Amino acid sequence: MASPESQLDDAELLQRLSNPTLAGQAFDELYSRHATDLLAYARCRFSHLADDLCQAAWLEAIHRHWQAGDAVRAWLFRVEPRSMAHSRRREGLRRAASFAVAAAVMIAIGAISGT
Repeated sequence: MASPESQLDDAELLQRLSNPTLAGQAFDELYSRHATDLLAYARCRFSHLADDLCQAAWLEAIHRHWQAGDAVRAWLFRVEPRSMAHSRRREGLRRAASFAVAAAVMIAIGAISGT
């Protein structure tokens, strides 16, 4: 037998996310509707990061303040590339910081050894 949530459209489910009593079932229904397609999309575009990006998208969806008329599917497919770009920026900053630390250590070693 179908759950009552399966009869609701995405907009109605989004409204239920703000109600602690209804949020779990509403999220489960949204997830079951969109997770497979979102993961397939992520795997095509971002391969090795697909699972992490999908998880980040769903976490952001849970904490987002949804408005009446918001399209969850469109939002999920837009937020994933933004998450990827953010991930790449963070990775670039980490690499730059690692390089700076390595350079500082090499300079310090050179100063200590007198070369």
